[in-house]
Amino acid sequence: MRIPAVTGVYVGIGEGDQSDEVAKITDFVIRKWDRFDAVLVPGNPRFTPALKAAIAELQSIYKAQGKLTEQHIPGVVNLATKYAMGYLSREVILPLYFSVEGHMSDMNFGPMAYVGDVLRAEGRALHFPTWYVNNTIPFKTTTGVVELARRVGQTVQDNGVKFPPGTPWAMGGFSEGAIVTSRFYREYLMPEKPLNWRLKDLKGALAAGNAYREKGVCAEWIPDPPGPDRQGLSDVRLVNTPWWWKEIARRGDLYTDNESTGDRALYKTMCYKIIAEGSFSGGSAGFLARVIDLLQPTDDLIPVALAIFDGMRFLTNMGPHGVYNMDPAVQFMRERLAA
Repeated sequence: MRIPAVTGVYVGIGEGDQSDEVAKITDFVIRKWDRFDAVLVPGNPRFTPALKAAIAELQSIYKAQGKLTEQHIPGVVNLATKYAMGYLSREVILPLYFSVEGHMSDMNFGPMAYVGDVLRAEGRALHFPTWYVNNTIPFKTTTGVVELARRVGQTVQDNGVKFPPGTPWAMGGFSEGAIVTSRFYREYLMPEKPLNWRLKDLKGALAAGNAYREKGVCAEWIPDPPGPDRQGLSDVRLVNTPWWWKEIARRGDLYTDNESTGDRALYKTMCYKIIAEGSFSGGSAGFLARVIDLLQPTDDLIPVALAIFDGMRFLTNMGPHGVYNMDPAVQFMRERLAA
């Protein structure tokens, strides 16, 4: 969650949040402290005012006892609070974090590699930059999807690191790499897909500059998010994005900030399909459909001109695409990998 007093910072789980993690915390508090039985509902996935009051009371007690010395916000469950309550053990368990960077990138450098490097330096996770063919137009994201599937599907990594079922893990993708992770999620982790058995241990995912961004979905710490009616540039997008999947998207980023209706949106998606996928057909955003539409004498050509301009910008000036403050994303991953 993010609160106004600390805008731009992920602070933990708090009032109004809703997830399976909240339900687990609620059940833990009820089991350990009988006095909260009357005010908390077992299995409730919503972080209620009653839970906030209970957490604040416990934080005060543990602070007085010297068990909670790290920074925290009263009533908000962060990593330090989980340790103080005994909800988590301080035993170091090293999950795996897979990063996939963008077009023409060195996989060791970029926003998602930065997250992995911090987690590795802090002893919170092992970082596995994931390579693919990322220097071509059209994109060859399938090479990344296959490589990520190979790695996540292994119970022992190429360097000998054990990755048995039940091991916590996470992933992050930037730009073309976010297309890779989004496709991997859709094609390998969803129910009835080949690696669905890994999904229950996937603690969190970060996607920055993601053309597959679902309409209106954006990480809560972004200071300049796209409008709620905006979506990714692709005509294929995530659906029902999980709460633990954080879309890092800024206003004006052509990859993530496309209109959800209108001809201009379709023409920009057409440009994307040609440049990124080499696709000239398929759906209302396909090249052939757009050309046929152009033949109608009543069409307004202004959206076409605007889309061509945006398409040129796609190849030259990426603007806010790739410029992010990743520290809130790092903190989010710290919290999730310790959950």
